[in-house]
Amino acid sequence: RRWKGTVFSETWTSCVKNMAYACIVAFICKSIPNIEEALSGFSILWGQLLSVTTFTLTFFLNQAYALWRKCHEVSRRFQGRLNDLGMFAASHAKRTTVNNPREKSTYTPEARQFLELMARYVRV
Repeated sequence: RRWKGTVFSETWTSCVKNMAYACIVAFICKSIPNIEEALSGFSILWGQLLSVTTFTLTFFLNQAYALWRKCHEVSRRFQGRLNDLGMFAASHAKRTTVNNPREKSTYTPEARQFLELMARYVRV
């Protein structure tokens, strides 16, 4: 109950099965004489396939990472331009005039409505 839904609870059965298979294969390899000579051709094949597989996986992983970086870069740039647009609108929005210099001015109702509408569109 404590481990339910965790990685451990999802993978322990397949891990135990794989360990059992590995022990069986190791026992068979130890009990059959000259098994290493019989399987030496697979060692060469394994080495060749390993290099091709490694190259293929590395190439496509590099391409996927480059695409992700480009999308991330473009989206961050776009986010920055939207932020610039919001700052530009906020700095040029019409404000009320105040008589006392210690009071803060506020946006006019039309300017506030425009800025809120623009902020809503930017968040969509």
